[in-house]
Amino acid sequence: MFYLSLKTQHQSDVAHMAYFPEGDVEPDFMKEVIQELAREKQWIPARFHEAIDLGNLHSGNQWGEYLKWCEGVIAAYQTKREAIYKKRVLLSAKFEQHAGEVFNDSLHDGEIVQVVRADDEVTLFLDMSGGFTSKAMIQLTFKGAVETGELARDYVYDELVEIGSGYALRVLSGHPYEQWTIVFQEVEARFVFRPKAYAERE
Repeated sequence: MFYLSLKTQHQSDVAHMAYFPEGDVEPDFMKEVIQELAREKQWIPARFHEAIDLGNLHSGNQWGEYLKWCEGVIAAYQTKREAIYKKRVLLSAKFEQHAGEVFNDSLHDGEIVQVVRADDEVTLFLDMSGGFTSKAMIQLTFKGAVETGELARDYVYDELVEIGSGYALRVLSGHPYEQWTIVFQEVEARFVFRPKAYAERE
């Protein structure tokens, strides 16, 4: 149902860490990168683990193969993210006007300041002063909602899909990521603008 997950996002992040196809990288910097890859090894194919552990991934025979893996992950992620955005725009047109306007924008880099749960409703309050929308404060109320997972404070990535019984939204939040999914029948939104602050960010 979803493309976005802890695995796909972590793999994309890791693929960008050491993707240096030009080849000329300062040795001390590459050593630090390899150490970081060692900490993220669970998201990297097992065939590269030994070279990472030995610290010779960049100088060994597997470097070209590793770059190809990075290229494949990055290309697939970009293609999927474009499809996710197009789907989001189409689905937002089915929501009530204000909710449609919210989901037409990105919620990336928003701050989740409060979550209120009552019966089958879940309400998120987001401070978007650090985000990429002209809406400064957003209130999203999901109705007929069932949620799984955890939410951290920083709203990072999301994916919106339509399912047989309504809609579902997956959110990756925080650092390290937490994964949260909410299935809902409908969503309502309220928001206020802060045009001057948005213009300053631009």
